[in-house]
Amino acid sequence: MSATLMIEPFLVALDPAAERVRALCEPVIESEGCELVQIQVVRAPKTTRVRFFVDTKSADTKVELGDLEKLNRLLGDLLDVEDEHEGLFKGQWDLEVGSPGVDRPLTKKTHFEAAHGERIKIKTNRALQGHGRTLTGVLAEVGADGFDLKLDDEDEPLEVGFNDLADAHVVFQFEAPKKPKAKRSKKNKKK
Repeated sequence: MSATLMIEPFLVALDPAAERVRALCEPVIESEGCELVQIQVVRAPKTTRVRFFVDTKSADTKVELGDLEKLNRLLGDLLDVEDEHEGLFKGQWDLEVGSPGVDRPLTKKTHFEAAHGERIKIKTNRALQGHGRTLTGVLAEVGADGFDLKLDDEDEPLEVGFNDLADAHVVFQFEAPKKPKAKRSKKNKKK
């Protein structure tokens, strides 16, 4: 009895070329204990660039350089074979495997659930309720079909449907370094 690998769908549909590459490669990424956060297939006149952004499945650990190197080899070999037999890419192609970084993309529902309470930036397919298409706020709630975004100048959160989403990522907030406490000088007391 073989276990079926359940792969969570992306919220924003990929173009057919990227979806084909994803279907081939995501099971390999999952089998290595990682998850595919984002994929980009960028076609240029002479070269196609394939970028995978991966992370560990555990929130307690981050992907390490050794994991990325291993995935680069495995995915490179797989794509070489598929390209030779199926003609995935027209001409040469390059592969990049990296971590999602501090401004982690939110591409799956579970990413939104994990980012609850964090500051995020989104782009939508259309203006929502009198707001522009690019919005920044705190991720307040996540539901089955969307999420609530608490904008800075609004009392009520804005409801955003996943079907309105074009792009989303966590906004990394740099903290100012703490100032060291000033040393108190000891004054000589006269007796």
